[in-house]
Amino acid sequence: MRIKRPLTDHPVVRRLIECLLVLMALLSLAITPISVNAADGERPAAPDTVVATLSDSVVALAASVRQSERLGEKNFDAGSYLQAVFNTYELATRNNDARAYGHTLQLLQQWPSAQPMPDTARLIKAAALQHSHHFDAAAAELAHIPAQSPARHSAAQMLAQISLTAGHYDAAIKACDELRDRGAALLALNCQTQIDGLTGDANHALTQLRTLLAQDSLAPAMRLEFLLTAADIANRLAMNEQAQQYYQAALQLAPDNNYLIISYSDWLMRESNPGAVLALLADRFDPESDFEQLILYALALRESGQQSAFDKYAQRLNTALSAMHQRGDDRPHKLIAQHALYIANDYALAVQAAKANWQIQKEPSDLLLLVKAGNAAQDSAALDIARSWLAETGTEYVYLQTLLEPKQGVSL
Repeated sequence: MRIKRPLTDHPVVRRLIECLLVLMALLSLAITPISVNAADGERPAAPDTVVATLSDSVVALAASVRQSERLGEKNFDAGSYLQAVFNTYELATRNNDARAYGHTLQLLQQWPSAQPMPDTARLIKAAALQHSHHFDAAAAELAHIPAQSPARHSAAQMLAQISLTAGHYDAAIKACDELRDRGAALLALNCQTQIDGLTGDANHALTQLRTLLAQDSLAPAMRLEFLLTAADIANRLAMNEQAQQYYQAALQLAPDNNYLIISYSDWLMRESNPGAVLALLADRFDPESDFEQLILYALALRESGQQSAFDKYAQRLNTALSAMHQRGDDRPHKLIAQHALYIANDYALAVQAAKANWQIQKEPSDLLLLVKAGNAAQDSAALDIARSWLAETGTEYVYLQTLLEPKQGVSL
């Protein structure tokens, strides 16, 4: 299980997506990769404002979805409606498309009250809510999935992820215990090492992970989970040689894993290796949709001395951020903070957005963003928030702790 950023991340974890697709296959509901129209809530400044250019497939699906929405309860066809939900959700996960996530949620919110919602659909609704950073609502949706449901296993995985993202470690422990009770011993162990890595027992967690990774019998998917957890912990402990080994081993298994690419790129930038970031991202990101990777690519260009190329990508980022505002995207605080800090040099806005983001999610990357923005804006309150969190949780993060040292200065 990964602690993923709803991309705004933070988007949802790729592993969970795969689990959901397996469930769909078991239900004999084929997933057809098609596009989706803009999500509900898109509000351009003027009627003739171009927010996005839609392909023919998007327009076709929009008509199909509108037809589904017009169906009343009397004519409701659960199978067809669920297929439309799966189509929009598959597009959302494939392209990390906020509009598709929004439309998926819109469809599920319109599910007729007289018709029971399948547990798999509840999982998707929770994932869409999670992507929008509505963690409490997502957890409440998962609570409707009964213990005897085959979907409960995936629900426990999601609950652990949501709890870790929100910094609710007691709730995460309960979800890990549920996984263990359901016979998912390795997933439960990976879950527990993530918690240990954030609550003062990182070295012990890393030792456990080394032992597990030495097993030749590990399935590739489980090996990937352990590698990602080990890379994160080694990164935070400043065990740089080990961190790089884990990142590279994980890339061999999942070269297109979004979380892995962003985490590794962050580490490479910290190690003053922008050339490696450019090589890593060159064929792996969509400048029209993946905002966080685009920021990393732009920064790597600037650090490599390619100012004109940086200016070009900075303009793309400005356009993308403007489109987010015009669409009414929900809670993009982290992306606003990153853009303000790294691209626009608006440090007051950066720390304001980083604080707002911290109210919602509390992963190590969110804490690091808060500290960097706090240093840049000389905002002692932001730094005090970080110090209090480290003291309360026992999180060990060597690089972040150096940024909190007196007279450290600005480090982006």
